[in-house]
Amino acid sequence: MGRLHLFEFGDFSWFPRVLHDGMRAYLQRAEQMLDLSPFADKLQTLLRQTGEKQIVDLGSGGTGPLLQILPRLQRGQADVEIRMTDLYPSALGMAKVEALGVPAVRYENRPVDAMNPPADLKGVRTMFEA
Repeated sequence: MGRLHLFEFGDFSWFPRVLHDGMRAYLQRAEQMLDLSPFADKLQTLLRQTGEKQIVDLGSGGTGPLLQILPRLQRGQADVEIRMTDLYPSALGMAKVEALGVPAVRYENRPVDAMNPPADLKGVRTMFEA
């Protein structure tokens, strides 16, 4: 099967914000119901292999599952940092990260296109919600 170049409705500026936020909330709830701990183990292995200390999560939207697996990640690598990004940064996601008060987690307030992330966002790249 050849590559399909599809799109996400939420990536269009005309898409209603309330629907975009609803999609994010649905994904967050679905992730909370799953055991995502195997991802922590795989990310720890990848961080060790690459020597990277930062995870850049593209398309984070409402924050994604990395907050859920962060404690397990930190047990394997205490100095891991997470930087969350989205093409349309979520004020709700940013507030959620700020409320945590965890210095290892930052939410970029600038738009970041997952197809062309800025060069200054270095680290292992993940994509859970896009």
